[in-house]
Amino acid sequence: MKGLLFLTVVVVTAGLVAGQFGFPGASTGDGCNCQPPNYCAIDFGRIGRGCELSDGSQGVCCPAAGSGPSGPSSFGTRSSGMLNVNTRNAFAASRPGVAESQLEVGVRAGVAAVDSLAALEQSIVQSSSFLRRGTPESNHVHQSRIRQSARDMDKRAWAIVMASSNVMQNEGLTSSQGGLGLRNVRVSETSLRDRCPPTVTCRDPRSKYRTADGSCNNLQNAAFGQSNTPAQRILPPIYEDGVAGFRVTGEDGSPLPNVRRISSSIMVDINEPDTTFTLSVMQWAQFMDHDFAHIPFPSLENGQGIDCCPEDPNTPLHPRCQPIDISGDPFFSRFRRKCMNFVRSMLAVGPAEACTFGFAEQLNQLTHWIDGSNVYGSDENEQRAVRSFRNGLLKTSRGNMLPINPEQQGGECEAELRNAKCFLAGESRVNEQPGLTVIHTIWLREHNRVASELQQLNPQWSDEEVFQEARRIVIAEMQHITFNEWLPIIIGPQFVQAFGIQASPPGSGFSNDYDPSINPNMNNEFSTAAFRFGHSLVQGKINLIGRDGSLSSVLLRNNFNSPHLIQNEGRFDDLVRTLVQFPSQSFDNFVTQDLSNHLFQPISAKQGKPRGTPSRRAAGCFGISFLESVREDTVGRSPSGWLHQKGICRI
Repeated sequence: MKGLLFLTVVVVTAGLVAGQFGFPGASTGDGCNCQPPNYCAIDFGRIGRGCELSDGSQGVCCPAAGSGPSGPSSFGTRSSGMLNVNTRNAFAASRPGVAESQLEVGVRAGVAAVDSLAALEQSIVQSSSFLRRGTPESNHVHQSRIRQSARDMDKRAWAIVMASSNVMQNEGLTSSQGGLGLRNVRVSETSLRDRCPPTVTCRDPRSKYRTADGSCNNLQNAAFGQSNTPAQRILPPIYEDGVAGFRVTGEDGSPLPNVRRISSSIMVDINEPDTTFTLSVMQWAQFMDHDFAHIPFPSLENGQGIDCCPEDPNTPLHPRCQPIDISGDPFFSRFRRKCMNFVRSMLAVGPAEACTFGFAEQLNQLTHWIDGSNVYGSDENEQRAVRSFRNGLLKTSRGNMLPINPEQQGGECEAELRNAKCFLAGESRVNEQPGLTVIHTIWLREHNRVASELQQLNPQWSDEEVFQEARRIVIAEMQHITFNEWLPIIIGPQFVQAFGIQASPPGSGFSNDYDPSINPNMNNEFSTAAFRFGHSLVQGKINLIGRDGSLSSVLLRNNFNSPHLIQNEGRFDDLVRTLVQFPSQSFDNFVTQDLSNHLFQPISAKQGKPRGTPSRRAAGCFGISFLESVREDTVGRSPSGWLHQKGICRI
């Protein structure tokens, strides 16, 4: 597998490589600007015939520089408008006139809420009222590892949010005063100051290597992009009470519809394969998402999942619970299920001046940068766990595969039911589905390939030097693929050029556009809503292509959280061929039932409510007419006309 980078070509031109052009033996001809395919990825819609490069390798005739933008990608045709809402003053609010003594009353209430929560969780553990091992809900919890540092941050934030809520209620503040106005009150001004995260100290400001947790990448704002920090927002959240209350009413004051009923009505499973793009486009989206976005659900201190649908109706619910009513559900009713487990996301607060009262912010457990944290981890402990500490290499297992995860066994890994083990990587969801495991393995091998070559060139280098230099190169490769080859497909070349996010000059791989004043923290709206578009690209049936071209297929639903296809059945290469030769599903309103009924789609659809994500209407509909972006058949399926009345845009 030497040299098997994710094939820079694969990410954006896999469909082209799969047979649209006759590369072998093609001559350049007059006027052909013969380049490697990835050099003109932004113009993939206008790429000409194949050609032969000077070294004999295959290339394509790229459009001449400056010949105008190509047509929009099939994933970028839904919108031609820019974000047309001014968010500069959206968070502005004056500080409410709350006396210091009343702040302290709220502070005491916040501390009491944390203590009460700890006591409740202890009783839940003692009574074994948590999710049963082996259930889909439990497996979903266990495949998303929560670090202790994230738990600690969540406790800090919970106390501050509960204090804010108490102050708002006691003082009769409006939702705007409680959610926005209290953000002008620093927690450091109260006895709750010890709950604020410590200020980040950069140990070696001159280091050219990124820290494991993403801190100190920006020396002006050392906490920018750090793991276990809040996601930022484009617009203020819309919580029911302004601070953290779960949203239950729409903009017109009527109850919001049931999210499961919406998802089962709107996001039906209709097979519409894309005619241009392969599964590698979808798979890169998930891999990148797992590099910079993980807002986890909390679990109990013993690691068990919170049960929001207990069999005993007298069992007290965890305050993070917001169960989904699925009575009469067309799928789950056959199993006599009336309740779907749903736990609200973990919280975070910023350090120093950013540690304020006010509305709840969700915690991102990963670094916010595109920095290979899915390969290397998002803190020093995770990074140490994947390193071999020999010649700069990452750990591997038999067959040059990912290392076995020693902690994710004993019932927490579904692979054990199939005589296999779960893998370990820098990001805990590595085993979620086979395609993701394949990409993780490819990048593990790429790191070790680069490290081995660096060690040969520099035998005097230490393990640390080889590791950091190889990591630095691999991160650059990931960034290059994402910005120069993948994004043009997703947002279209017009947006790429309008925002100047392509390398300059094209094909050079360089950019000097870094702006230290920009906060790189992931936008909550992006993670909660926009980037979920990738769920519609997923194929429910995985067609495996053998070395001899033979085809066999398996269902995605039978391969969640279990890499047995790779580990026991030796189908790694077959899966790679699948990613670069089979189409993804089209970008539309349809989602395979392997997600909607067997993994998490109702949960995904509900995320906007507990995180306070504003409606499309609040965001000015991003410059798009509401009806223009909603298919007529979708409107016809919408229950009770919710689509036009509730101000919901996340579907």
